[in-house]
Amino acid sequence: MKVSGIMKQPVITVHEDATLEEVARTMLDHHVWGVPVVNDDGEITGIITKADFAAKEAGVPFSKFRAPQLFGKWIGGEQIEKLYQAARVLKASDVTTS
Repeated sequence: MKVSGIMKQPVITVHEDATLEEVARTMLDHHVWGVPVVNDDGEITGIITKADFAAKEAGVPFSKFRAPQLFGKWIGGEQIEKLYQAARVLKASDVTTS
């Protein structure tokens, strides 16, 4: 199977200056799980997927302890809502996977 067999046409992209709120809305509106992130020249600079919107467990430096991170920030139970609020103004380029 080729990628073209499962890709949506036309390809749905977001600009690297789009906010995460705009990225999430684009993904929901187009029923896609990921979008390429492009610059002003239309070149792909990375990708954002639905997994980027979920907390991930990461090791704490110099420790065996693991804790959740979201958008590259450590989170605790009461902090998650604040992080999601702050993420509304984060740019796609801040969290894209190159």
